[in-house]
Amino acid sequence: MSFSSNILSFDYNLNLIYNFDVINDIAFLLPEIFLFITLMVIIFFSSFYSNFNIYKYIKISYPLLNLICLVSGLYIILVLNSVSYNNIISSYLFYNSNSVIFLKVFFSFVLIILSKISYNYFLVKGIKAFEFYIFFLISLVSLVLLIMSYDFISAYLAIELQGLSSYILVAMNKSNNKSLESSLKYFVLGSFASSILLLGIALLYWSTGMTNFKDISDLMQLSLGLEFFDQIFLLGILFITVGLFFKISVAPFHLWLPDVFYGSSKIIVLFFSLLPKIALLTLFFKLHYLLLVKSNLDSKHFYIYFIILSLIFGISGALKVEKLNKLIAYSSISHMGFILATILTNSLNIFLIYIFIYSFILISIFIVFLSLVNPITGKSINNINQLIYLKKINYFFFISLIISFFSISGIPPLSGFFSKFFIFVSLINFNWNLLSLIMLLFSVISCFYYLRIIKLISFNNSKNWFFVNILDKNLSYILSFSILLNLVLFLLMPFIWEIFLLIGI
Repeated sequence: MSFSSNILSFDYNLNLIYNFDVINDIAFLLPEIFLFITLMVIIFFSSFYSNFNIYKYIKISYPLLNLICLVSGLYIILVLNSVSYNNIISSYLFYNSNSVIFLKVFFSFVLIILSKISYNYFLVKGIKAFEFYIFFLISLVSLVLLIMSYDFISAYLAIELQGLSSYILVAMNKSNNKSLESSLKYFVLGSFASSILLLGIALLYWSTGMTNFKDISDLMQLSLGLEFFDQIFLLGILFITVGLFFKISVAPFHLWLPDVFYGSSKIIVLFFSLLPKIALLTLFFKLHYLLLVKSNLDSKHFYIYFIILSLIFGISGALKVEKLNKLIAYSSISHMGFILATILTNSLNIFLIYIFIYSFILISIFIVFLSLVNPITGKSINNINQLIYLKKINYFFFISLIISFFSISGIPPLSGFFSKFFIFVSLINFNWNLLSLIMLLFSVISCFYYLRIIKLISFNNSKNWFFVNILDKNLSYILSFSILLNLVLFLLMPFIWEIFLLIGI
């Protein structure tokens, strides 16, 4: 099994770029054009029909949910059957590759799952806002454009579009003051992070006169040994890195995340834990390779501090929290440390396998959390100590949550073990032995707060009952598939690894 660098899909030879005409550009971006036009039509008709009382709120939510799922499914078909030139087009603003196609399909598939599992939760909680699904689709458009971006202009606009929809999603539950407070904090700190990112892009443009990733990368390679890397250029790289670290909540730029997650709905917490972070990490992976690795700028030791800090703050924070949303927030911060470790070895394959496994584990956990809502009062289980009801509520939930927490903590032979195993082996192959040992120790410590929950729901008995809503048939299928994937993925891991290699990711 080879763990060599396989990130060349981010780099294209300018000799292979042709003079595409408008028709070829449209053919290349046809799936995204379809998604954008569909989004505009959905916004128009939703705004029109929501003004009539007979269609308002809940009556339009379910048809809109099915329509969003249908559009996402059609988008997957278009992506898999669209023209793939494997080079940069549209004035060098966007590019396509097998890795981008994989992420497009993955984002659309996860969005379908999120839409399906959110409907019953919103219905029982009394959240009457069909706009959730519209903003889900807006986020999908922005995230797709972000992973396709090959220029700072298109990347920044995609980040801002995703940020604007995220601020509204957090504040959508207008009856909850904590939701409004979290949205305000997210807006202020998100705007601050965007300002830092924009300042870094401006400094980079000041130093080079360019905004295209490929042009800047080629200029840096041609200028090796000519003292091109002045202080303004390096300061721009630093500001861009800090801005992106704010967005993906890498320690010590993580302080906003627990507060934002605490006031958000669980479905929004699940959304923020997956899609935006994966897209921003893909952009960071791309920038690291094109601007630093190809120019022989050694920045790997710079990332080690952020990896260790993310593990320290994430694990120490998760050990003392009692709220489920905050637990997921700190767990997400610690997982950022593991994901950043893949950058040290330029292993895009391992990064994508990690986020693929992590996503399915997190979805299975949140299906259980979202189902723990009282259908009469609308109250949900929000504290860790309230999970003692789980064994009496539903034994299937009980078994599913135990398997999911064992998997996310890295217990073999579950799927979460292999995601971390690939990272450790890759680091050892690149002689990061001390860092591997430190990360292994932190991984063992992180098992404690997962095992604490398993001990709580397994051995603590409660005399009371907490009545919950009936699990939807579609959700039971998704949860069963996720748990089955956790259990049997070790049998399919060699096959999955070969697939990722064959498609050139």
